Amino acid sequence: MNEPDEAWRIVSKFKVGDIPANLCLVAGLIAFSAGHWKQAEALIVRAHTFAPLTADDWLKLARSQRKIGKLPSAEESLINAENAIDQRTLLQERALLLSKSHQWERAVIAWEHFLSRRDLRPNRDAWIQMAKARLALGQLEASRDDVTRFENFSGPTPHSKKLRSEIDS
Repeated sequence: MNEPDEAWRIVSKFKVGDIPANLCLVAGLIAFSAGHWKQAEALIVRAHTFAPLTADDWLKLARSQRKIGKLPSAEESLINAENAIDQRTLLQERALLLSKSHQWERAVIAWEHFLSRRDLRPNRDAWIQMAKARLALGQLEASRDDVTRFENFSGPTPHSKKLRSEIDS
């Protein structure tokens, strides 16, 4: 068992309201690290009622909120995350949120910006995400080009083959 899982095993024994105020943020970050988005969101929100959050904590809250479908809340949290040290995650999270919210034109712009920041080493899956946004806008050729770029990095995958099939149908 890895450290986040072990820490989560301990934290998960408590109800959110039973965790002391000064430990809510730590518990929320443990839940976040273990991928327990609902609990992370509840604990980080509770922590914020007791003390201000850093921009990077707001970013973690935004990701947790997106993961559990609280998209308007995630948008608000991202505004507070603007000065996050982790710019890579901030740009990626913004693009993911716009895609999840079906704001396709803004999502394409966000994916393009993320991918243009080579200094942040954007993950190759961003090409697939941008291809999906462009497909939703009916930009078939651009979407096909994005899938090709992804496959140039990693070779065809079942996911890229399926997306290419959707584009070509």
